[in-house]
Amino acid sequence: MNTTNHQALSLLQQAFDALEATADSDIDTLEDEEAEAVPAQYACRKIMEAMDLLRAENRAQLLGA
Repeated sequence: MNTTNHQALSLLQQAFDALEATADSDIDTLEDEEAEAVPAQYACRKIMEAMDLLRAENRAQLLGA
């Protein structure tokens, strides 16, 4: 994993960990209005999506190398 991706994942993980403490465990069941109604849950979901994308890209690069 390159340094930039590692730093990005680390920052996203820190942000997610901080937000997760304030978020409900049912973040996957919320509606589209989530961003306005429950911003912490919305942020947690988006952080996890970004982390998943970065991890998938890194795995693909490692397997292709």
